Amino acid sequence: MAISADTLVYTISILIIISVAAFFIVWLVIRWSSHQDDLNNMVTFCIKYLIDSKNIQEKIDAAKALGHAKDPAALLVLVDVSNDRELQEKDVRHAAIDALYEMSSRYKKYNKLILALLTVIEQKQYQKIIDLLIKSFEQKNDKKYVQSAYVIAREYIKLQQYHEARVWLHKAEFRNRRSIVYLDGINELIKFCNYELFLKGDSFYHSQKYFEALEYYSLASCDLNDEEKQRFCDYLRIACVYYKLKHYNDASEATLVALQHNQGTDDALLLEQLLQKLTKDMVDEDPQFKEQHINNIQELDKHVAKIMHRLSIDNITKEDSLAKVHH
Repeated sequence: MAISADTLVYTISILIIISVAAFFIVWLVIRWSSHQDDLNNMVTFCIKYLIDSKNIQEKIDAAKALGHAKDPAALLVLVDVSNDRELQEKDVRHAAIDALYEMSSRYKKYNKLILALLTVIEQKQYQKIIDLLIKSFEQKNDKKYVQSAYVIAREYIKLQQYHEARVWLHKAEFRNRRSIVYLDGINELIKFCNYELFLKGDSFYHSQKYFEALEYYSLASCDLNDEEKQRFCDYLRIACVYYKLKHYNDASEATLVALQHNQGTDDALLLEQLLQKLTKDMVDEDPQFKEQHINNIQELDKHVAKIMHRLSIDNITKEDSLAKVHH
C-alpha cells in the first residue's frame, strides 16, 4: 500500500519534533547537572573557608555565602559556628547566625528546623540541639553527613558527656574519609574526650570510688588506638582498680594484657609477681604464711600507689594528651 506524500511529511515532521525535544531535554539536564556541580563546589569551598581560614573577613564572607545555599551540610556548619560561644571571632558567629536566618527564608524544607535550632541555641539547650539534629539528619535522611555527627559530638562535649561525644566523633571520622571536611578537628576532639574520661576515672580512683573508676576506665579504653593505649596505659589502670576491689584474678588478667601491650612493662611485671604471691598465700592455709600475706598486701599497696601516681592525668601534660577543642 502506497504512503501518501502528506502522511510522509507528517511522519517526518513528528520525528524531527521528537528529536529536537529529546535534544533540548538532554541539553537542559546537562546544564542543570553542571549548575548543581557548581553549587556543590561553591558550598564545599565555603565550608572549608569557614572551618579552616585564619582570615576573619574570609570566614564572614563564607558564612554569608552559605546562607544562600540550600544544602544540609551548609546548614549544619552554620549551626556549629552559631553555637560556638567561645569562638574568639564574635563577628564570625554573628555572621553565621544571620546566615541561618537568611537560609530559613530561602530553604523552605528546613525553615521550621532552622528557626527551632536558633531558638534552642539562644537558650543554650544543648540536649535539644542534639535531639533536633538526630531526628532531622540521622533518623530520616538516607545520606549521613559528617557535619551532622561532628556537631552532635560537640554538643555532647558541652554537656560533658564524653563517651557519647566520642561515639559520634568516630561516626564523623568514618564519614570524613569519603569527603574530607575536617582535617585534624575530629582527631583532636577524640583525644580531648579520651583525656577527660581518664581524668574522671582518676578522680573517682583517688576518691576511693573504685567501681565508678572502673566504669570510666572501661569506657575510656573502648576504641583506643595503639598510641592512645600506650599513652594512658588503660589496662594497667584497670588492673590497679581491680586490685583495690580485691578482684585479684581480674587484676592479674588485666596486668597480663598490659604486658602484651607494653604498658609500663617494669611496673606491670612487678605487679603480676606480687599478685601471684598474694593469691598463693591466700590458697595456703598454713598460719606461718599469715605474716607474709600481710607483707605482700602492704607491698602491693605501695606499688599500686606508685603506679597510679605515675599514671595520674595530673602528671601528664595537656600538650601531650589534650588537643584544643576549638579551631
